[in-house]
Amino acid sequence: MRRVIVLLGLAASLAATVALAYVQDRSPKTGAALRWKGGALTLTLARTAPSQDLGEAEVRRAVAAALAVWDHRNNPCSRVELRLADGTTDNEVVEDGVSSLSFREERWSRNGRAEVLARYPASMLALTSLYAKPRPGQPMVADIGEADIELNAVDFRFSTDGRVSQSAARTRDLETVLIHEIGHILGLGHNCAVTERERRLVDHLGRRLPLCSAAGPALRSAAMFPVESLATAPILRGLSPDDRKALCALYPVRASAKKR
Repeated sequence: MRRVIVLLGLAASLAATVALAYVQDRSPKTGAALRWKGGALTLTLARTAPSQDLGEAEVRRAVAAALAVWDHRNNPCSRVELRLADGTTDNEVVEDGVSSLSFREERWSRNGRAEVLARYPASMLALTSLYAKPRPGQPMVADIGEADIELNAVDFRFSTDGRVSQSAARTRDLETVLIHEIGHILGLGHNCAVTERERRLVDHLGRRLPLCSAAGPALRSAAMFPVESLATAPILRGLSPDDRKALCALYPVRASAKKR
């Protein structure tokens, strides 16, 4: 899974981590750390969201479950509040103030467009576009105000029954995929390097990233492990210690809330 970061017209960074550490995405030009603005997020399904494999009710249950995994109610150390909107929205990936989730079934491209330049790689399972602006008075922090998730339903199929097996070629557990993409929305990156070039990246402790192909169990069990780098389809429906460490460090409970 990948993401596009729109920051003053700039795009995309990848990041990663090792055990008991995390990686926060940063602007590729300014180095500003990316964080979700305010800690509260409402995700809205596109009107065409349900995939050909699943009904709307199944999709909504999976989305709600994935949001709950990161929500403060399951992570008391964090103030992050996540919810699924009741209605739907147009499935355009554009900065319009609405964070959306869309399945691409006809063409795996930005907004399903036919142009060659709009197409995404067939191996890419999902893509999350982030819209961020520099935080006033803090040039090294950029607040994410909106995010749009696109899922590749052209080259992959999605399941919600929790029984995706190694023989289910190109089938992925929807909740697992969404938990990973929500991590991107919260400003987290991949916890390992898919390519040698990405090994120049470091975790929040300054440690160089390991290759995903050499990652151990601790990394592979994390929500921010890029499962599309694997031939099989693991099901990961919770946070690892690394994921929770990042969540609580980046979005800690405010002192006023602790006193209630």
